[in-house]
Amino acid sequence: MSKAKELIKVQQEKLPGSQISLEIEIPPERSQQAYEQAITKLMRSAHIPGFRKGKVPRPVILQRFGVDHLKASALEELVQKTFEAAVEQEEIQTLGNVQFRSSFDELAAQFKPGEAITFTVSVDVPPEVHLKRYQDFQVTAEKVDYDPAKIDEVLEEHRSANATLVPIEDRATLAGDVAVIDFESRFLPLPEDAAADGDASEEPEGESVQDFQLELVKGKFLDDLVEGIIGMQVGETKEIAVTLPTEYFQAELSGRTAEFTVQLKEIKAKELPPLDDDFAQDVSEFSTLVELRQFLEEQYQQEAKDSTDANIEAALLAALIAELEVDLPETMINDELNVMVRETLTRLQTNGLDVNKLMTKDLLTEMKERLRSEAIPRLQRTLALAEIAKAQSIKVEADAIQQRCQEVLQDLQGEK
Repeated sequence: MSKAKELIKVQQEKLPGSQISLEIEIPPERSQQAYEQAITKLMRSAHIPGFRKGKVPRPVILQRFGVDHLKASALEELVQKTFEAAVEQEEIQTLGNVQFRSSFDELAAQFKPGEAITFTVSVDVPPEVHLKRYQDFQVTAEKVDYDPAKIDEVLEEHRSANATLVPIEDRATLAGDVAVIDFESRFLPLPEDAAADGDASEEPEGESVQDFQLELVKGKFLDDLVEGIIGMQVGETKEIAVTLPTEYFQAELSGRTAEFTVQLKEIKAKELPPLDDDFAQDVSEFSTLVELRQFLEEQYQQEAKDSTDANIEAALLAALIAELEVDLPETMINDELNVMVRETLTRLQTNGLDVNKLMTKDLLTEMKERLRSEAIPRLQRTLALAEIAKAQSIKVEADAIQQRCQEVLQDLQGEK
């Protein structure tokens, strides 16, 4: 007759952050068995001069390695296996973030083979989700109106992009011209208080650029530089102070002031193509300007509707989250952050960046800290919608999932 499976004594306690504390008692039989197994393992594997491998006597093992070492070795594996057995016995669904709350050194000092010993561990578990209500919401959302002027703006942008550049010699530069310049830049010293916080040896270097074509339109490059070049004559050299924007792509240079020495070499004016059917054929698949305008009108009307719908959806989800009661475990938040980091890296890779060279441990940590405020609402929305699906017995068919996967793949292929 087989021996009944030994039960492990487990006391559970709920903790904040969807964690539970487990006080687990290791039975005397398990503690004795683990100790004996630790000794047997060394008897078989130890290399001790004067004895063949696998033939080392027990007293030699005890003398050579010491009882304390053997107890610690047995206890380390015993605690892990007993924890796993307790989780299985109690049918606990764990997510991760396992933290042993008992001091291992104290446990090792208390450990006596053949006697029971208790340790405590905490672990993340799926959160309890309560959605107080999910119907009859009244929300306020911004309506996005279609702006007919956007069509003319887009057409003018296309005209500008397809303009012919005509050299100009008899006047100064005007806004909208294209200036061909040589320039040298250098960064001005930081104020004393700001410099004290940094390393003077890491002062950024300027640039020296030849034959740089700059469209004199604000928002296209550095606005201070554009403004300083307007009004210059060909052959003129000018010192222009430029303050880099606070959203500059190199964070360490944001807000810094640089001095540009600019020499104007050429002025080119844009000669715009006429806004007619030939223009429509050049910039689109349409034969007439009327058809192109109609297409743009329908597109921007749809965009306005989509934006309005998105605002309504966002307002509804915000109202839904306000009705949600959930204590998110750290494991779940970290998993969501990993998903968001992968999404960000995929977008960067699609844009041609080598993410393997770009990504560092510090940058990864910084990304997660920045994304955390987005990850939590995303999780809350997912859990709230899952509760609605459960309440309404909504299920997604396998065919629908397959079809959506195909649509996503086609979209990704279209972005290449």
